[in-house]
Amino acid sequence: MMNGCICCTVRSDLTDVIKKLFETRKGKFSHIIIETTGLADPAPVAQTFFIDPDMMKLTFLDSIITFIDAKFTP
Repeated sequence: MMNGCICCTVRSDLTDVIKKLFETRKGKFSHIIIETTGLADPAPVAQTFFIDPDMMKLTFLDSIITFIDAKFTP
């Protein structure tokens, strides 16, 4: 994927890449993990899977997970 934020500027790139994966590697994987930056808002990324009709047919959003670095948390 090109550089940019999948929350806003490259969301169509995200859907294109996932659709291409399903075309070229169908049956080769069971999960897709999308890692965003620590500052990313997960809501627009999650919306990607509900707005595009093809994505709704191909994928199922299972969960959104957040990791926190407790060592540096005040």
